[in-house]
Amino acid sequence: MSVLESMTDAEKAKYRQLKRTEMLNHNRDFIKDIKIEDGDFNMKYPFTKNGQIVVSCFVNEFLKPKGYYFELIDNNLNPSDPERTIYRLPHTVDFKNKYEYDTGSKDYNPKYLVPLSQLPKVNRQSATILKENYIKQFDHMDESILDSFIAFEDEINQAKSIFDDVDAPCSDMTIRDYIAIHTGKPVSKKEWINDLVKN
Repeated sequence: MSVLESMTDAEKAKYRQLKRTEMLNHNRDFIKDIKIEDGDFNMKYPFTKNGQIVVSCFVNEFLKPKGYYFELIDNNLNPSDPERTIYRLPHTVDFKNKYEYDTGSKDYNPKYLVPLSQLPKVNRQSATILKENYIKQFDHMDESILDSFIAFEDEINQAKSIFDDVDAPCSDMTIRDYIAIHTGKPVSKKEWINDLVKN
């Protein structure tokens, strides 16, 4: 049973605002790093439809130029994921053809069902390093490159264990360094990275 069931409409509105503020405060650094508005970040309740875990998304959320970001919540509006995963709904003009109409939505404010498995998860470390450029990598990389980019910090950590005597923080990483590690081609200006990818 949800705590909302015993509340008046005014209490529900106040409680929702409190939970939204808590969620925004938790993600304040991410919001600032990629330079989005508070209105581009919210919380969503996942549910199962036709065997898939989905979330309902409003039309205006599909049309956010930098994408729309959210965390998952339970029926008490608390974060349901201990990892506090952020999902990104990409800017999608053809959402009507791509996603199923949510029959539970109002005609004046329609929603569409988006399978959670189709949405990229945000890598907080990458966003911290790349700042506003983090969004651009979603828009310009194909899916296979994106998957490997999201796992990039794991590769860096493995490299550190091999070259722990010669290292640098991720904040010093250049695009050349990333390409060298991702493609295995020695194009970095740092010889130790080139040696790493060759070996």
